[in-house]
Amino acid sequence: MIWFDNPQTISMGQSQELFEMVKAYQPNCLINSRLGNGACDYRSLGDNEVTDAFFGDELVETPATMNDTWGYKAFDQNWKSSDEVRRIKDHLNQRGINYLLNVGPDYLGRIPAPSADILREVGKSVS
Repeated sequence: MIWFDNPQTISMGQSQELFEMVKAYQPNCLINSRLGNGACDYRSLGDNEVTDAFFGDELVETPATMNDTWGYKAFDQNWKSSDEVRRIKDHLNQRGINYLLNVGPDYLGRIPAPSADILREVGKSVS
C-alpha cells in the first residue's frame, strides 16, 4: 500500500503517471484516492471523518488522529479515550470502513505512552 496526500492541484496526467509508475514497480500495491483525479484502488475519506454511509463492496478508509494533530506534537495531550477509539472503530468497521490511526513517534522515535496505552486497551477487546 502507498498512501498519497496530494493537494488536488495536480493534473489528471500527473495522477495517472504516478499511478502507473507505482503499479510498474509494485503491481499489487494499493493506492489511495488522495493521489487525486480518480486514479486509485480505494477511497480515503476526510481526516477523522466518521460517516453513517455504507459503500457496498468499495474499499474505504478513514484516516484519523488519536488526539487533535497529525504526527507528534508535545503540546497536544487531548487524547481520545480507548472507549472512544473503540466506539469509532466499531462504527466504521460495521460499515466496512477501515480505521487508519495515525501514531506519530516523538523526536526520539518513541511511540508516545498515551498512544500505546490506548491501543493496548482497544486491543484487549478485539477478538
